Amino acid sequence: MGKRELIIYSMKKLILEKGYNNVTVEDITNDAGIAKGSFYTYFKNKSSVVDCILEEIIKKLNKRNFLDKRLSLTNSIKKIVLSRLKLEDDDLKDNLFLLNLFRNGGILESKTIDLLKIIDKIFLDALERLILFYSESVKLKREEARVYSKIINNIIFSYKVFTLFFSEKDNRYIVDINNIKNKYQSKEFEKNVEAISESILKILIY
Repeated sequence: MGKRELIIYSMKKLILEKGYNNVTVEDITNDAGIAKGSFYTYFKNKSSVVDCILEEIIKKLNKRNFLDKRLSLTNSIKKIVLSRLKLEDDDLKDNLFLLNLFRNGGILESKTIDLLKIIDKIFLDALERLILFYSESVKLKREEARVYSKIINNIIFSYKVFTLFFSEKDNRYIVDINNIKNKYQSKEFEKNVEAISESILKILIY
């Protein structure tokens, strides 16, 4: 792993451990085992590291196809819910990283905020495409599709933030992906996915 990659790896790790506001450039270089001067060869400050990570996440999301046109509306909704909640290891780490940034929104640089908005737009666009594709079942006007996309996005996001990524026992946000993966094995998670999917379906067709 090169120095640039080490810096990015350490930034992701430290944000989960300490929170964005508490991470310093010195923390990053110490964790990465590199000199401070080496950091500034690649990045201007810690915010520019975050921006680099967000740009990579955006690239990954843009390559994904959230809509499978072969599926029924019901199954498409379930697929998109699962694609946002039941994640592979790298995506889980990205999501925990994003959650920490959202929680620190008031202190982020404007470019970082803009990149977070792009990520949000990718999810909204995917939901809007779903609504418009199933227009025969979803009796909404084209101009209403965006509003409903935001409602659905908020349902999924709220569950993720306040239930899936939160430990009731410890009364804090989870930072270890294994704890979330354990939740995936529970009957409660399955029931919640079904409940969220059914709620979204009702919102769209009733």
